[in-house]
Amino acid sequence: MWVERNVTYLNEGRRSTMSEYSAVVCKIKTQPHPNADRIQLGLAKGYQVIIGLDVKDGDLGVLFPPDGQLSEEFCAANDLIGYVDPGTKERKGGFFSKKRRVRAQRFRGEKSDGFFCPLSFFDFTEHGGELKEDEEIITLGGIEICKKYITPATMRSKNGPKRNRKHNPCFAKHYDTEQFKRASGKILPRSLITITEKCHGTSGRTGNVWDVEDKNLPTYQQVWNKITPRFMNFSTKKMGYVVLTGSRNVVLSEGNIGGYYAGDNFRRECMKDVNPNIRKGEVIYYEILGYTMKGGHIMASSPYDKLKDAGFSSKDVKEYKKMYGETCEFSYGCQPEALAKLPQYRVMVYRITQVNVDGNVIELSWNQVKARCKELMLETVPQIGDQFMYRGSVDVLREILDLHVDGTSEVDSRHIKEGVVCRAEMPDGTTIALKYKSHVFLAIEGCLKAQDDYVDTEESA
Repeated sequence: MWVERNVTYLNEGRRSTMSEYSAVVCKIKTQPHPNADRIQLGLAKGYQVIIGLDVKDGDLGVLFPPDGQLSEEFCAANDLIGYVDPGTKERKGGFFSKKRRVRAQRFRGEKSDGFFCPLSFFDFTEHGGELKEDEEIITLGGIEICKKYITPATMRSKNGPKRNRKHNPCFAKHYDTEQFKRASGKILPRSLITITEKCHGTSGRTGNVWDVEDKNLPTYQQVWNKITPRFMNFSTKKMGYVVLTGSRNVVLSEGNIGGYYAGDNFRRECMKDVNPNIRKGEVIYYEILGYTMKGGHIMASSPYDKLKDAGFSSKDVKEYKKMYGETCEFSYGCQPEALAKLPQYRVMVYRITQVNVDGNVIELSWNQVKARCKELMLETVPQIGDQFMYRGSVDVLREILDLHVDGTSEVDSRHIKEGVVCRAEMPDGTTIALKYKSHVFLAIEGCLKAQDDYVDTEESA
């Protein structure tokens, strides 16, 4: 079982590394598929999956959530990649393509949000028979099993040149929000629960933080430093509070950011009016939604017809097109035109922290976030319903989230929600935020990632 992020652990000779994506050993609950006789439905860790009739209720197996990629070794050992026999012309193997992606899709009208397999699928490894419930798997016995799927274009953009400053410990990245279905057990009873819409934009952060940076000394000071004792030297560092802006992964230097949004300064523009009013030590985390200053999509759009590639029926697709138009375009009340009545982009805050010069962080409560945003004249992500006390039942909490995860965005009636975030302010003083994405959004995202030229802006920025 994982202890914390970015930690490698040893367990009976098996070595695994924490990652953004992993499979998990768990039990499954089964029920008949209403529209098929040769497959059935399963519920594992809150994910509905399609399984064969050989899987029995209560079986222990391994769940692969969506947005992952199975390894070539794992697929080859279990004949999971589909192919056509050149002799008989029969379709053989499994239902995975050569890209080996785990994605959200539908089978005979029922959703599948992952892939579940029995423990026997790991018999080809040295340690397959030693797996225990709740263990998370990336590698096993030195063999890669799975990883997060990243398109070739995203990888090129991610590795491309970026004009960035060095990391500042007082200007932390936003932690990776865990999946509710995987991490709901971390929420303590009597936690204060807030449900907010998960908005589909690009992450940003701006803070007035303590900073130490190298400075270029004039020539005469450099010469002086070489001929005098150190205690008489001119300082080569400049330090103090400074307003920094960053994407999810990069602290921006002066000038344009590189990568996917090369040449577009909207990240700095969107907070420039707020910068003078940010308190010392305050860091604001937010989503930038809509369109760039040049009118391009901040997040990619997709025709609803693409859902047919994920097993959605023509009737379902027709209904989405009737409600939202031909294309799923995450506009959030914005328009791409420079002179539009509506804004081109908007900022929605989801987190604020206060950090001291040592990098120690105090998390503001949700009500404090709302109050501070009101002072700064910033929007927060939409709160859905009233806050309530968590009584300890994960099933009840999941049912509440299920009421809100699907449907139309609270911000813009022209498109679907990405999902919701369950924020828990716990009695021990800590806060946890868990994401819960809608099945339709996951399916659309999966269709986009089927294109090799698709760039995942969150991964690359």
